[in-house]
Amino acid sequence: IKSLGFDVREFGKNTLVVEGVPVDLGSSNINETQLFEQLIEGFKNSQQELKLTKRDSLARTLAKNSAIKAGTALSQEEMNTLIDELFACKTPNFSVSGKPVIQTITLEELDKKFEK
Repeated sequence: IKSLGFDVREFGKNTLVVEGVPVDLGSSNINETQLFEQLIEGFKNSQQELKLTKRDSLARTLAKNSAIKAGTALSQEEMNTLIDELFACKTPNFSVSGKPVIQTITLEELDKKFEK
């Protein structure tokens, strides 16, 4: 958790105090408490299901929870930044859930989709 930018300390038995969140979350509309709870839950699930390292599991959950939601309007600049960040990834072809992000189709396939 700390390696992802969260500042956490123990506060009694089974209780944590989150004193700081990653810089990237400071300017977003993400509810930090809800995100932290989802991080812990997602960490447990993905580490068991996918046998991920702790860091990869937490990063995966953080990415899923801070993703731009469907229907969110973006400016041209935000869209360009998003595309640049996508292609800077190790695996830009797949989402954090393993779903394809990009699909290459031929002109013939495109023509077929628009035929009546």
